[in-house]
Amino acid sequence: MAKANFKVEVEGPHPFEDEVSRPRAPAAAAAAAAAACDGEVPNTEARASSRNNNDPVLVRMAARAAAANGLGAEDIDELRAQGITVELDTEPAPENAGPPAPVAAGKWIKPTTCRRTAEVGNQKTKGSWKNYAWSRIKEMEEIELFLMAFPVKYVRDVVIPETNKTLYPATDMTEMFRFFGAIFFMACHPGVPDRAMWWSKKEVSEKEGAPFRMNKWFTWDRFNDLMRHITYTDREVPGFEDKFHEVRQMENVFNEHMEEEFDPSWMNTLDESMLAYLNKHCLGWMCVPRKPHPFGNERHTISDGDLVGGNPILWHSELQEGKDRPPELGPKEYNHLGVTVGLMLRMVKAIRRSGKIVTMDSGFCVSKGIVEMERKMGVYGQALIKKRGRYWAKGVPGDLINDYFKDKPIGHSETLELEFDGHPFFVHCCKEERYVTKMMSTHGVLDEVADHEAYRKTSAGEVVRWKYAEPNSRHNRAKHWIDDHNQRRHSPLDLAQLWNTKWWPHRQFSFFLSVAEVNALNSRGRALGKEAESVLYFCKKLAIQLLECNLNEDGELIREADERVTRLRMVRQEHQLTQRPEFTTGTWHHGEWNRSKQRSLVRKYYT
Repeated sequence: MAKANFKVEVEGPHPFEDEVSRPRAPAAAAAAAAAACDGEVPNTEARASSRNNNDPVLVRMAARAAAANGLGAEDIDELRAQGITVELDTEPAPENAGPPAPVAAGKWIKPTTCRRTAEVGNQKTKGSWKNYAWSRIKEMEEIELFLMAFPVKYVRDVVIPETNKTLYPATDMTEMFRFFGAIFFMACHPGVPDRAMWWSKKEVSEKEGAPFRMNKWFTWDRFNDLMRHITYTDREVPGFEDKFHEVRQMENVFNEHMEEEFDPSWMNTLDESMLAYLNKHCLGWMCVPRKPHPFGNERHTISDGDLVGGNPILWHSELQEGKDRPPELGPKEYNHLGVTVGLMLRMVKAIRRSGKIVTMDSGFCVSKGIVEMERKMGVYGQALIKKRGRYWAKGVPGDLINDYFKDKPIGHSETLELEFDGHPFFVHCCKEERYVTKMMSTHGVLDEVADHEAYRKTSAGEVVRWKYAEPNSRHNRAKHWIDDHNQRRHSPLDLAQLWNTKWWPHRQFSFFLSVAEVNALNSRGRALGKEAESVLYFCKKLAIQLLECNLNEDGELIREADERVTRLRMVRQEHQLTQRPEFTTGTWHHGEWNRSKQRSLVRKYYT
């Protein structure tokens, strides 16, 4: 678990990492994060000439964090002294800070009826692409899967028209997606120190330089022109300073595309994703010590998955703007209910009134948020409860729960039924040797899951085995989905790092390119009913297909067979006999045109 590139094969002795200290990234991950830093460049002319601007203090800090398996208290204090946002998992959510609220009297039960399943239609539906059956997806090529997962209309309607305002000659759909293919292709071959080597006139050498040449698809100048002039928004610049203006539209378009095209499964997980780099002057830059890549931009992301094979598909993302958000925009939607509550509601808005489940870690254990998810959105949430600092979540008598379970055997499960803000509220509990796992929810039963066994070796050497109850089983199986998706996006190919992007909006766009790639890859794995194939293997084939693609104006693939059919239709024109109109012939007579009336049969062609 201490690796940046890992996959959980066997459940460890502690199923909920929020209950124990979390491992940190190794030196390799820190080095990768250090190499991924670029500075923000405000205009197109400066994009090509800007250079990486890694903060040497942060580089040393990342090295110390890797050596010590985490950032030390002195480093965190130093970051905060510089005004940098540091998000610690030991600090309570804003809604939970302050004096504890009175807790309503509750009772201990073992619920046998679930409020969710009692609702009509709230079944365990599988996720699906709305316009593509899984039987078709398993047969689709890599480029078809990518075009399914990526908002192609955004490139057609926004990126190309805006780019062509400053680019000459103008680009089109085929060239733009070949440009994306070039980025993917170069990312598949790390270790080339200078991008110009891909256009070198020297022969390919096994000892140095790039392993291939890109001249077949782009000239060096044309590639750089596209890199300099590509534009990501067609919205007018506001009258106030909005540093995120150029990336807001791409985020909205991705979220809208996934809402229109993908129907998530009944089980989902909400967590954070990081875009790693070490330039503290970049927009929204922050430190999240618990993450394998602790420095960079934080995005809250949500994905569904297959409880058997995983293969998560990420379907919503929101950038954490922090102190760089312009005050003129006002508070975000639903934030009047609380910052964390507002985030929880925005993240599940796309599946409102669906009765689906979203499981979360202890950063989201806000009782009001869990209640409002069901009350306002018709979505059932559950979150791991952890005491952060001196505070339990409002409405949760954590210490009383611990006392109640003091003499219970390991594996014992029971639910504390409460009421919060006039709404039914449950705390599902399971006894461990040194702590009690607590899960807040507004639904669920304690039925044992037959195929999910847990075991613990006690301090006395005794091995205890039991079956997980439903709430714990669901959380334990789904909590890694975002991490697994992030791992595939970061390793072995971190597109933002290997693209060596020098402009901040490029870095954000590379995130959505990578997400679409991983979603396409995992869609194939889910369609085949097995673990998805290697990211590198998939990406190489995708890159070649993008480089060789032909797209029409709508972004649809043009196959060679389609071109042959079109040419054949032009040759095999249909013929129809019709009468020539009157007064269609004539002669010149003394400088005037004398029209003569003539009827004849002529052959008219129709394609």
